[in-house]
Amino acid sequence: MPITIEEMQAEIAPERDAPAEPASRGGADGARESELMERIAREQRVREERAQRVVAD
Repeated sequence: MPITIEEMQAEIAPERDAPAEPASRGGADGARESELMERIAREQRVREERAQRVVAD
């Protein structure tokens, strides 16, 4: 089953619903680190979902 453009756009859209977890370090560095970790986690979820789709097809 091919992935639609809407699904791809939804995958890269920022998730603003969930509150950001407090950064492990204070200031701008902590905020950047927190944002980076959120992006990495989101990308990992996307990859896992795609892998499951391949297995399901």
